[in-house]
Amino acid sequence: MGSHMSKKSSETSSSAINLNTNLQYTTDQLSSYEAACKVDAELQSFDTNLQTRTNQVINTIAAGVEVRALSLIH
Repeated sequence: MGSHMSKKSSETSSSAINLNTNLQYTTDQLSSYEAACKVDAELQSFDTNLQTRTNQVINTIAAGVEVRALSLIH
């Protein structure tokens, strides 16, 4: 009745290394993008508009979830 791991430990550690590498790559990209936004007014404007639109979408989705959650109570 014991548990059995389907992945070998080398596969698991390889996945962890890949995830860590991907996160570092993403972090480096975001740092570069952030630095570019500070010096490029056009990119900064694009980023501001993107953030505004993203927040609107998130708020719309969140409001829809709240409405459905409240309707379950009644």
